[in-house]
Amino acid sequence: MRNVILILAFVCGSSIFGQSVRDLDEKNGFRDFKFGTGLYLYLSQVERYKEGEFLKNPDITTYKLKNVPTTVWGVKTDRIRLTFFKNVLSYVSIDFGSIYSDFTEDEYNKLLGFLEGLYGDNYYVDTNRKSSNSLILKSSIWDGRNVRLELIRMKYKGSIIGYISIFDKNLNHKMLSSEL
Repeated sequence: MRNVILILAFVCGSSIFGQSVRDLDEKNGFRDFKFGTGLYLYLSQVERYKEGEFLKNPDITTYKLKNVPTTVWGVKTDRIRLTFFKNVLSYVSIDFGSIYSDFTEDEYNKLLGFLEGLYGDNYYVDTNRKSSNSLILKSSIWDGRNVRLELIRMKYKGSIIGYISIFDKNLNHKMLSSEL
């Protein structure tokens, strides 16, 4: 009987205090930006962002915040981008580092520690993956049922940059499928 009580106390305690990717699904976005909400809610806060747009579909538009916080979780930000599919928020990206200032491994680890505190340590790790014009140095991915969060540090055109991308998996799939 005593063992049963101890097990119940452990399970209840860990569910109350432990964080998981379920919390990612419950938040369903980043700060005040909630997936599935309309562009009209954010028009006063954003301006069109065309630099680097890779999708040519007119149903996909990207905006950047006009007033970007200087830091997110203690790490200097470069920009925050919001991507909409058919005027519905589906993707948020927080960019770190630039051609003028690299995104350091210490900054990556600081964000990683913060994200572990929010969503737990059950995430995928990937390192040294090459794409056509970049090398992913390190990535940590929390994959919820509906929402995915990726923390990436990469070498791109001679600079070390990084980003956190948070997206609604269903909306992102529809958006990318519309490009085919």
